[in-house]
Amino acid sequence: TSVGKVRPKVNYANRFQQHGVQAELDFYPRFSEKFYGYLNYGYSNSEIFANHKVAVELYANLPSAWEASAGARYFDFINSSATIYTGSLGWYKGDYYFSLRPYITPTPSGRTGLSGTLTSRKYLRDKYNYLGALLSIGFTPELKQFRSGDILLAETLLFVESQQLMLEYQFTSKGQPHIYKTNLGLTRQELVFESGSFFWAVTAGIRYQVAF
Repeated sequence: TSVGKVRPKVNYANRFQQHGVQAELDFYPRFSEKFYGYLNYGYSNSEIFANHKVAVELYANLPSAWEASAGARYFDFINSSATIYTGSLGWYKGDYYFSLRPYITPTPSGRTGLSGTLTSRKYLRDKYNYLGALLSIGFTPELKQFRSGDILLAETLLFVESQQLMLEYQFTSKGQPHIYKTNLGLTRQELVFESGSFFWAVTAGIRYQVAF
């Protein structure tokens, strides 16, 4: 549009033997040559997605091909909610792009989860075609309690550790404006109920984006 890009999305997932669909709307308002924004709203009535999802972020183009942003995400689930504060620092060097993004998640107990993602991309013939890799590392606070009826016997604060490596490839077909994106990821995450033990998970996906 004349004020920025608008992108509707539909997400489908099958997790924990449940199906779910989420509808989202992205809006990228441009305020000037230096500043632009990102607004997002998503809705789902499925238990494997947040009922409501909101994102707000402001980006600034800086000198020497640097870019910075600051914003927040809010997720409203059936029995809980979470607010995540985030931002990014990006740098373009020739056909390469590097970005560092932290995630800070306060909890009702006053403890804070901290994670981050390092992204690197190699652009091919244009900005819509690239190879990328994402490395994510994080710690999430979990309070483990041992009870006998209504009596609290002991409690331990655990920082659940996780790492993920995601490879992605985005490309367009010749003569067509539509965009395809594939990804393959490997995750290592600590078990909440067994500190020091980890499980591995493999994820894969494909996205098709229609351009008008």
